[in-house]
Amino acid sequence: MMTLNHLNLAVADPDRALPFYLQWFGFAEVLRLEDFVKVRDAAGFELSLTRAEEPRTYPPTFHFGFRLPEPADVLALHARMAAADVPIKNPLREAEDRVFFLCLDPDGHKIEVYWES
Repeated sequence: MMTLNHLNLAVADPDRALPFYLQWFGFAEVLRLEDFVKVRDAAGFELSLTRAEEPRTYPPTFHFGFRLPEPADVLALHARMAAADVPIKNPLREAEDRVFFLCLDPDGHKIEVYWES
């Protein structure tokens, strides 16, 4: 089986973006160079936060997501992020087989947090 295990994300300042991903998505720093920081989660997924010399533009539908194991996990993370004033792009939505919301990282990247049956 092949899995996606790496994403290179252009950011204005890796040191500004890093705390967001460490705090909210369980990453740990594994490598730091002059213009990028690589982090890894417990499942082995690696996210590279790479300094962009100029702002990057993505299509309005561009986003990436984190799937959580239970609906309650999505609800709890949403509540913690809202209390911490993390920008929520789309409100929490609940259905029988899906719970999700979208938030923004410090660079305005849309992140979907979800559970699906």
